[in-house]
Amino acid sequence: MTDNFVSKIAAKIHVSESEVAALCPSYDPSWEGTQELDNALWILGLDTNQNYYLQEAVQHRNRMGKLVTCGRYYGEERQHPEWLSSGYASKAAIDKAKNCRMLDELYRQKGLTEDVQEALEAKDFYRDKQDD
Repeated sequence: MTDNFVSKIAAKIHVSESEVAALCPSYDPSWEGTQELDNALWILGLDTNQNYYLQEAVQHRNRMGKLVTCGRYYGEERQHPEWLSSGYASKAAIDKAKNCRMLDELYRQKGLTEDVQEALEAKDFYRDKQDD
C-alpha cells in the first residue's frame, strides 16, 4: 500500500519590500511581475513557483527589526532542502517538509493547517456578509 500523504501545515511567509530593497538596492515597485523580483523573493524564502500577492502599505516589523510601512509579499515558504537547512526557514516549513501525520494533527489542533485556515477565512467572510 502506498501512502500518498501530503502535509497541510500552513508554512506561509511575509517578505517586506524593505527586505527586497536591502537585498537589491536598485529595487523599485515597478519590478512587479519581473524575474528580478522573483529571484529576490526566492532568495528571501518565498516560493515564487506558488501563487503570492502583495499586501500594500502595511505597517510591520521587517526581519531587520525595523518598524516600516510598505508593501509586503505573502505566499508559501520554500520547501527546498537548501532553504530548510539554511537556518532561516521557519519551524512550520521544516515540519511541513517532514510529511508527518502526527505533526499535521498537532498543527491542525492549533488551527495552523491550510484546511483549518481556509475554513476560518470562509467563516469570517460569511460573518462579514451577515453584518452588512
